Amino acid sequence: MPKGHCLCGEIRFSWEPPSGGSSHCHCSQCQYSHGAAVVTWVSVPTSDLTLEGREFLKWYASSESAQRGFCTNCGSSLFFKPANYPEEIHVTRANIAGDLDVEPHMHIYFNGEPSWFKENDGLPRYANDPEDP
Repeated sequence: MPKGHCLCGEIRFSWEPPSGGSSHCHCSQCQYSHGAAVVTWVSVPTSDLTLEGREFLKWYASSESAQRGFCTNCGSSLFFKPANYPEEIHVTRANIAGDLDVEPHMHIYFNGEPSWFKENDGLPRYANDPEDP
């Protein structure tokens, strides 16, 4: 069973597989909401999501067609509810522990990728911060 939580742990969630699809989103709203160039989402049937810590969950209408859910304690962006798919909720992949039954199968709003982010940029890659002793 996939399980996840916000940074502070006040909001916890899980569901029984199967999960829906998964995609990498490059839209500007995801970038602003998460402070990242790309956000990976996993779709879950709304009726299958078990949620603890609802008192810490706040919803923000980021557009006429979507709401975004975040933790009021630590600020973690966790959920996306698209109006055109009311039977599903999208969960941030980074907040889910371990492996899943789905892998991302596409990039969406790829034309929104910022010019400062290049995945294959040739920069050195480190397992940890090289400045840490």
